[in-house]
Amino acid sequence: MALVTTPFFLAATGIAGEAGLDIGAGTTKPFERVGLPGLDNTALHSALRSSNMPNVAVSPATWRTNPTEESTGVDFAWTTPNPNNVTRLNFEIVAAIRRTFPEKPLFVGNRARMFDLACGTDTVRKSLLRSETAASVWQKWTAGSQAFASARRPFLLY
Repeated sequence: MALVTTPFFLAATGIAGEAGLDIGAGTTKPFERVGLPGLDNTALHSALRSSNMPNVAVSPATWRTNPTEESTGVDFAWTTPNPNNVTRLNFEIVAAIRRTFPEKPLFVGNRARMFDLACGTDTVRKSLLRSETAASVWQKWTAGSQAFASARRPFLLY
């Protein structure tokens, strides 16, 4: 069921879903959660809480995307959605999973390509795989976004 906050959550977790994470599609909270089968949701909760991501609350969660498989991870709630930084949560999620569960495979099969397409570059994925901080990756990514916004300005009609 789509809610007024659904677009914010899609921007906040959709890219992380391209890494191969379960983002709650097919549940009552699509895009409002992230996890994997067998994940220690308490550890992920702690890792994401320590990232000090502004305007978002995190809580441990368990859900079933299909009848045969249970995912464990976290649910998110916006305290105040900020359209300027919701996408950063994707990078915080992937960085937290890489840090906390390095044995969990991400970007398997075609996932690397899809993640890169969603980000507009392979730099984000490669940086996260090198265990760079989400803050560092976000800074690089937003610098590219700002450069693009400046470059396109002369071509806008209104």
